[in-house]
Amino acid sequence: MKYTHIIWDFNGTILNDVDAGIKSINTLLARRQLPLLESVDAYKNIFTFPILDDISDLYF
Repeated sequence: MKYTHIIWDFNGTILNDVDAGIKSINTLLARRQLPLLESVDAYKNIFTFPILDDISDLYF
């Protein structure tokens, strides 16, 4: 199959990905026995660009 178009969705344009982001980060935090993000506000407080900064801020 040849693709003719790519749809890129980021941060709520088509799909609200906040819950998925929180779940993903909390999975990683739990594996390392670190405190989980408790709310959407907590997630938004650490969400920055570039996203790699978020990861380093959470001790990964």
